[in-house]
Amino acid sequence: MATLNLTGQELELTTIRPKLATFKQMMVERRVIWDKLTYEQRKLWVKSEKDDAMTLAYQIYEFLSDFFGAEIRVYELSSSSSSSSTST
Repeated sequence: MATLNLTGQELELTTIRPKLATFKQMMVERRVIWDKLTYEQRKLWVKSEKDDAMTLAYQIYEFLSDFFGAEIRVYELSSSSSSSSTST
C-alpha cells in the first residue's frame, strides 16, 4: 500500500483557493446562458473548445467523475453528515 504524503498541502491549498474562487465565478457567469440552452447546444458548447473555462470545467468534471464514480452522489459535503444516521 502506498503512503500519501500530506506535507505542505495546506500551503498548496492556500495558493489554489483564490484561483478556484475566480474559476467558480467564471462558471457562474456562464450559467445564465447555460440554463437557456438545449441539451444539444450544451454538448456543442462543451465540445467546441472555444471557451477555455468551459473546456477546463468539463475536463475537471470528467476527472472527478472517474475518480469518485457513482459514489460522489451519496456523500454529504458537511461534517454533520458523519454524525447523522438514516433509519428505515
